[in-house]
Amino acid sequence: MKKNLLMLLTCLLFFVIADYGHAATVAKPNPKLFLNGERIHSEVEPYIEKTATLVPLAILSKELGYQVKWDNKLKQATVIKHDKTIKLIINKQDVLVNGEVQKVTIPPRLHKEKTMVPLRFIGEIMGLSFKWDQKSREVHITSETAPKPSPPEVETKPDPGQSVENAASTISSIAWENNSLLVISYTGKLSPKTSYLKGTDNSADRLIIDMAGTNYSMKAANTVKLDSNPYIQGYRHSQFQEKPLMARVVADIHPNQTQYAVTQANNQLFIQFAAIGEEIPGNNSEVDPNEQLPTEPQPEEELPPITGGQVYTVVLDAGHGGTDPGASDSSKKRLEKDFNYNVTLLMKQILDQDGRINVQLSRPEDKKVELRERVAFAHRMKADLFISVHVNSHTASSANGSETYYYHERSKELANVMQKYLLAGTGLADRKVKKAGFLVIKETTMPAILLESGFVSNQHDADVLYNSENQQKIAAQLALGVKEYLKLN
Repeated sequence: MKKNLLMLLTCLLFFVIADYGHAATVAKPNPKLFLNGERIHSEVEPYIEKTATLVPLAILSKELGYQVKWDNKLKQATVIKHDKTIKLIINKQDVLVNGEVQKVTIPPRLHKEKTMVPLRFIGEIMGLSFKWDQKSREVHITSETAPKPSPPEVETKPDPGQSVENAASTISSIAWENNSLLVISYTGKLSPKTSYLKGTDNSADRLIIDMAGTNYSMKAANTVKLDSNPYIQGYRHSQFQEKPLMARVVADIHPNQTQYAVTQANNQLFIQFAAIGEEIPGNNSEVDPNEQLPTEPQPEEELPPITGGQVYTVVLDAGHGGTDPGASDSSKKRLEKDFNYNVTLLMKQILDQDGRINVQLSRPEDKKVELRERVAFAHRMKADLFISVHVNSHTASSANGSETYYYHERSKELANVMQKYLLAGTGLADRKVKKAGFLVIKETTMPAILLESGFVSNQHDADVLYNSENQQKIAAQLALGVKEYLKLN
């Protein structure tokens, strides 16, 4: 009897626990939707099935502005936004996206006589961003609120008051080069502004470049897919706005695996991509990738002119060092840090012979020095010049040549002088003087430049750079450049 009673109590307890668990699940409130911070209300509330939020089809048309069609015979919903068309069938996991079959985890459902569709699946395809707040059970949707871009197949006509002729700048071409470099060529005065939008688990991150007062002399809208590229999924451009005039370029970036750097020179805007942890050509991980590069001279503290007749302090900065080897060749035997150190040491030996120059090394030995410590060192030394020496690298082994970077207008003259002597020393191709936001030349207050002497990833460049006699020649030419700029020749 006692045994039967115990079994009965156990069964009752099981059902009570099971029923409590079910009640707790049912008791969870329906999720609340917010679009750009504004609450979305609907006749039928959204609900969660497993991990998917299902919403009434009407929300897509009324709140998001998509074109929606319903075929009652096929039980099929069609959602259209510009060049994207999604076809979904009730209770079917196969979904057509621009004619290609994709799988959706939770298919559309009929609920309270309404068609409910998976919001995140559709939204991510359409370019929306999502954030789920578990505590408040809120779905926050982010959508671009500015006027929508024109369809890729339609060439937008500029506003009559902002024609190609009188726009501040005109984009003439957009090219994808070396499997990792996006090049925007233009005429006029281009003022790019970059922003970065994180995607979700199933969508790409987006790098957005907006260019105010800009239109196109080429086709005003186009989309390029890069299916096998390791850095980006593709890019697109459009006449994003007509009033006020604005051009936009968007790159769809593989999330959590790609970094980028933006530079601007000689009527071209360069967006260089690389894998996270990989050396960015012309960047060395020292540039702020979201930095908006100034296109006009910025107000700066006036520096006294170089007139001669005094002792000048020059800080030579050997990039990388210690546990940070910098770039290297495929064998890992030719390390950037070694070239940088050798050349700065040789420069110091040459310049030390001139009593009018006081040379200080930011990295006098093979150890890692943080970037801001290099800047702080230059300021402590009250340097008149700051010269950072580097070696470049690229995923394309054909990339080659020498280039010099500056950030502030006060450094441009120094960059022009040193590029001339860098070329004389290396004998490599001229990649010109460029502007970029490298931290060590951006945060220093004296004229400061960063030299990319050549590409260790290129066999010919590397053979030149890692020859001891050539390093002596490069150092000697750079020392002459310092003297010319300081008017000490």
